[in-house]
Amino acid sequence: VKNAVLGMSKIGSTTCISCAANQLTANFGGAVLGSQFSLMNIFTDGEPVSDPQPNGATLRGILTAAGWDSISAEAVGNFDLTYLSNLVYPNPGTLIDGSPGHTLADIPNPLTQGFILKLADYDAYAAAVNAKLQKIVNNVVPIPAALPLLLSGFAAVGFLARRRRKISALAA
Repeated sequence: VKNAVLGMSKIGSTTCISCAANQLTANFGGAVLGSQFSLMNIFTDGEPVSDPQPNGATLRGILTAAGWDSISAEAVGNFDLTYLSNLVYPNPGTLIDGSPGHTLADIPNPLTQGFILKLADYDAYAAAVNAKLQKIVNNVVPIPAALPLLLSGFAAVGFLARRRRKISALAA
């Protein structure tokens, strides 16, 4: 992903955010592959001046009605802070400074707070996405809870092996 982003044209032009968001919704809908949550991530280096949907709050309403649970954004260079603040969800959007000298640990969980992450340059994108994923992804089975689960699995395997030996002995 990092190489794909770094290889893209970075001309600081206009961005049709609603075009991309509507196409993503048309292709996948809000419920992507039966997942529990659907998160839309916007990465922009421009302002949505050529966007047919110039109102971020209106687009947010369309996207959340289509099933998106979270909308967050990373922005580099010239971007329309008001538009993105109104677009991210859950709203209101929070601006996080991801430039050097600031910590990415301040990123909120995107399922509970929409945010715009202001990046200094394109090289910062990979670290920003990684920091965001750390806020979303939790262990499915926490380590303390895994031990009883593991022990019960071993007990079941042991029981089946013992039963198999007993049946084999009776058959002989």
